[in-house]
Amino acid sequence: MMLDTLNQGRSATFYVDPALAERIMRIYWTPRRIQEIGMELVSEEVRRRIESELASPTWGRGIPTRRCRTAR
Repeated sequence: MMLDTLNQGRSATFYVDPALAERIMRIYWTPRRIQEIGMELVSEEVRRRIESELASPTWGRGIPTRRCRTAR
């Protein structure tokens, strides 16, 4: 049901345990989909820096995020 919803492009909220959520995200975020959308994986170094700066753990492992550019 979750994968069908995602594949049809619908929005929904599912309350599942973290292990299942991670499995679904790994199935959904295929290398092809990541490339089509223009997402990039966050490196471990960047992830540690974000966690350090925010004093909070990040949102997951290996989930793609849009590359952000900082204003200068």
